[in-house]
Amino acid sequence: MKDYRRKASAITSRNGLRVVKQMAENPDEEITPTQLGGILGLRSPTVSQAFGILEVNGLVNVREEGRQRFYTLTKLCLHLVETILAFKEYKENFELEQEKELERF
Repeated sequence: MKDYRRKASAITSRNGLRVVKQMAENPDEEITPTQLGGILGLRSPTVSQAFGILEVNGLVNVREEGRQRFYTLTKLCLHLVETILAFKEYKENFELEQEKELERF
């Protein structure tokens, strides 16, 4: 269980979720930190740092070609992102329902 918590924490790190959500739109496409930084409006070192955290936790696949590193998401990462986003949606809906209940009083 701790392993999944650590992986989920890596995804939800400062820029991890932005990186993963963008990559999840085209999960089979390889992307470099420079390319992704351009899309997200982040500097390449910031994206590289997020990739490093994801890589250490086994959430991205890396292919090196010369000095370039190309990243794709692992199936586990995609599954965790779906779970995290579903939980977030559930939590938001639950909170809205609680607010409606309180308004009745």
